Amino acid sequence: VRSQKIGPELTAIRHALSIAEASVEKVIKNVSSATTELEFAADVEREARRLRAESVIVRCSSDGKGSIWLSPPSAATIGSNLIFEVSVQYSGYWGQVAGTYFSDEPTDIVLRWTDWLKQQISVLAHNLNADVKVHQLWESFKRAEDAVPTEINLYGSLSTGLWIESMKRSWFFNFAECETDFAIPEGSVICLLYTSPSPRDLSTSRM
Repeated sequence: VRSQKIGPELTAIRHALSIAEASVEKVIKNVSSATTELEFAADVEREARRLRAESVIVRCSSDGKGSIWLSPPSAATIGSNLIFEVSVQYSGYWGQVAGTYFSDEPTDIVLRWTDWLKQQISVLAHNLNADVKVHQLWESFKRAEDAVPTEINLYGSLSTGLWIESMKRSWFFNFAECETDFAIPEGSVICLLYTSPSPRDLSTSRM
């Protein structure tokens, strides 16, 4: 898989991404704490296919299921929050969006933490190179985490792991395994998992 795409390929990827974003945006408006993961996934897929998606994959994790790892949707109700990942294929190319839904309005501290996180991940993503090792990425993230402003870190934070997905397979490294020299395959999607500012507020960031 080439890391550099040409014009038509980029156009297809961007269109796949726009389908995923539009589908989630429409469906999330009607989601409630009583909605099941399966209902959410089915509605997203229905809307994405209406927009000419060729394939749709939805993975999620909800408060109702009590799991922090993204997995195929279940019959569990969403409860207080839903973390989701929607992948859409268009013209043979994939686009992916991820996010978090809160059934109640998220608190100011959660919103500020999320904004801070997005800034840190953006910096890390721009500094990645082709042969980056897991421990190098983890160390960079931990340095950023140690610098989190006190006013949005009242309860501390806990990095829980690193999820890496390539075209062929995926790997998970928990916080005790991230000192490895494992080289991250070029073209991989990287997901940092952590909780903050309380154990119920799980966040994910993807690069």
